[in-house]
Parts: sequence; structure tokens; C-alpha cells
Amino acid sequence: MVRQNKITYEEAKGSTGNILKLLYGRVDCIMIEDKAFDYEYKKIKIEEKIVTEKALGIKKGAIIGKDPVYIGYSKTAMGMGKYPFHLEFMQSFDSEIYKMTKSGEIFRIMDAYKD
Repeated sequence: MVRQNKITYEEAKGSTGNILKLLYGRVDCIMIEDKAFDYEYKKIKIEEKIVTEKALGIKKGAIIGKDPVYIGYSKTAMGMGKYPFHLEFMQSFDSEIYKMTKSGEIFRIMDAYKD
């Protein structure tokens, strides 16, 4: 649809920028991960003191995908011997995140940041 000039595609600097564009009517819709939206939107409402009328116009729409979220590790820091324990750290961290996800703990933590 972009190629057919039916819609315009824009990028913003991160989730906050996209949500602010939506709040101030500079775009009609955004695509953002559900939990990231909840967290950033709550933060914006507090920090920017968003007027309630603007916030009332926002509605979540359809789910467009179920892509996983990844944790990135710095190749530079890990590969240059700066942290000789990096493999152990990555395995331990990944294992704990997996356990927290399976038990639902991750989602309980994330839900604490919703309205």
C-alpha cells in the first residue's frame, strides 16, 4: 500500500516517539509490541502530563504478529576477553528468563506497569 501511495510510512525514534506522534495526531496508527506500548504509554502520561481527551482517542487494534523478543549481547565486549565469564552469564541469564517466562513471572512483572 505504501508503494501504491495509499498510505504513508514513517519512522520515529523509538516507542515513545511513535506514541507521541499518535497522541498529537501526526499519524493515524502505529505498530508496537503490546507490553512495550503499555509501559511507554503509562510513562508518557506521567511525564508529559498528557491531556485526557487526547489519550481517550487511542484504541488498541488487531494483533499483527507473534514475533519473539530477543536479548542482545555485545559482541565487542563478549568477544574481546573483557568478560571471561560471558558464556556462563549468557547461559544463566537466558535460563532464568526462560524459567520466569514459563512460570508467568515475567508477565506479572510486566503487568505491574499497566494502568
